Amino acid sequence: MLRCFVLSLMVMLGAVSAYALEPDELALIVNKRVPAGRTLAEYYAQVRHIPADRFIELNLPAGDDISFDDYERNVVPPVQEFLRAHNLEKKVTCLVTFYGIPLRIFGHSLTAAEKEELAKRQEELQETLGKIEADLKTVESLVSQLDESFHPSPKKELEDFVKRADDVNRRLLELGLRAPDAQSRERLKTQVVNQLQIMGGRVALYASIFPSVSKHGNIPPAQQEFWTNLGEQVKQAQQSLDALSQRRFDPVAREDLLTTTKENFGLINYARQLRGTIEYLKPEETGAALDSELSLLWWTFYPRSRWVENPLSYRSTLKNLPRTMMVSRLDGPQSGTARDIIAASVQVEERGLRGKIVCDSRGMKFHPEKPDAYAGYDETIHNLAELVRTKTALPLAVDDSPEVLPANSAKDVALYVGWYKLRNYVPACQFNPGAVGFHIASLELVSLKSPDEHGWCRGMLNDGIAATMGAVAEPYLMSFPRADDFFPLLMTGKLTLAEVYWRTISLASWQLSLIGDPLYRPFKNNPALKVEDLPERLRSALQATTAPTTRGAN
Repeated sequence: MLRCFVLSLMVMLGAVSAYALEPDELALIVNKRVPAGRTLAEYYAQVRHIPADRFIELNLPAGDDISFDDYERNVVPPVQEFLRAHNLEKKVTCLVTFYGIPLRIFGHSLTAAEKEELAKRQEELQETLGKIEADLKTVESLVSQLDESFHPSPKKELEDFVKRADDVNRRLLELGLRAPDAQSRERLKTQVVNQLQIMGGRVALYASIFPSVSKHGNIPPAQQEFWTNLGEQVKQAQQSLDALSQRRFDPVAREDLLTTTKENFGLINYARQLRGTIEYLKPEETGAALDSELSLLWWTFYPRSRWVENPLSYRSTLKNLPRTMMVSRLDGPQSGTARDIIAASVQVEERGLRGKIVCDSRGMKFHPEKPDAYAGYDETIHNLAELVRTKTALPLAVDDSPEVLPANSAKDVALYVGWYKLRNYVPACQFNPGAVGFHIASLELVSLKSPDEHGWCRGMLNDGIAATMGAVAEPYLMSFPRADDFFPLLMTGKLTLAEVYWRTISLASWQLSLIGDPLYRPFKNNPALKVEDLPERLRSALQATTAPTTRGAN
């Protein structure tokens, strides 16, 4: 009774999650060719008490870039295999890439064979959609003759066909129940079975009918062999599908996957698989930050052109998707920089982050009646400043001039957000140990190690910031988290750095990467902002959705 009362009280008070990211939910990814990265990972595991079986070694190029094919063959499969072999596929929710892991995946350049494959799949998809529509029209016509109130949808997109198939099957079943004689009932029952097989294959037939047939355990002997064989076929088909999906980079596996789908999963799933293969092969704007792409480790065929909506965002309404991983990077111009990040994060977490918040806006005015993306983002910096001013005791420095702050103009800095100086770092801030901040500009994480790199990520890391983010290519403004989302959540101390980042960015499979200790909670012991002082929209980002033992499962 007491427990129920406490839980009820927590709900009434809008209670937040007590389940911040834990060390045993991490796996550490290093490059065999860069021993300094492994040394760094071992140090991180030691100070953060990460289990000893969490080191994933990859064999990758040692530079900033990796090819699309290299990522598909030498990153995704070995990471998946490691997690499965150690029974960690549901336990691990955050991957940490270390010094030596490339920053960026090059866009996919199609070979002549892949171009031919893409054209073939596009043609097959149109043919398949035509077959689905023709079959649906035939059955819908039959139902319309028997039920004048039935009016099929004219929509022709694939997901519309799914709904139309469900609707016509439901009507067939209803008509069968109302049929006046056994012959009519049997005819309609046969029609339902045929429709299931055509649209969903033997898998849909087994999943839809076998449970009702076997419910009372009285399957006639004549049918037992049929259902046993069908069940085994379904099991083998699913296993084959799973195995082939893990080799999406292999054209032979892609061909076998389509064949298996067509033979066992029906026309609708065959069309879905064709569409997924097409999206996988499309080469336009397929470059991405390796870390952002890695968040979709457990996804199979998904659009690689541009981005996908981040399902971990507190704003996302996406459901029934594969698991999405958090990814953070411990990296820097030198391996020692990353080691300093780790040490500072652990030390500052205990005593609390101290210093001022610097908000360097551009002084733009946002007008709701004439929305402008740049003024809209500038408004988020103004909102952050107002929240800090009215709800916290933190010292605040605000600059509203169009130019960035001049060099050496802000000292004792704990948190920083500002813009806009493209790939031309200005050392405006003297960062305190454990400082967190980012500069909103394109291409600021093109490289960390090149001495000719003048991006803000390299510059701020060299100047002692402990956590930042940046884009490895043109990200578009919407990629960055809102300033009045990211920093307020961080200041509550309830979530780790990785959780704050992944709950506030809107896109995955795109250009942004987070650099910092994913477990870092700079306000863990000394929250700067009360939960009740958060904007209402942000409180949902703190609410627990699952218990700790099941957090990794979807």
